[in-house]
Amino acid sequence: MPVYSDDPPVDTMTGPSGAHTSDGRLTKAEFRGQCRALFRRYIPASELGRLQGYQQAFIALNEHCTPEIRYWIITQLELQDGVGVLNPYTEAELRRVEALLKTSL
Repeated sequence: MPVYSDDPPVDTMTGPSGAHTSDGRLTKAEFRGQCRALFRRYIPASELGRLQGYQQAFIALNEHCTPEIRYWIITQLELQDGVGVLNPYTEAELRRVEALLKTSL
């Protein structure tokens, strides 16, 4: 199939939580939605999909970052998805991602 200059760029960063924008940026709404989607995979059915307080706090704190940093955070979270642990999004893991962010800036 020929590629024309009018064709949109191919999304090369589609991850398990859903499609990323191909420009490496996420809106606040996209960030919140992707965090919730990742976290909810590990919430027991008995909790009816309610996020833990520390997960809600993580989203609230980091949604105010730049679009590029929000994208980076989701990328880091996705690295933990499906690594074979019961819940890769513990409070300790979310703090590790935040600490990693601070040292990366």
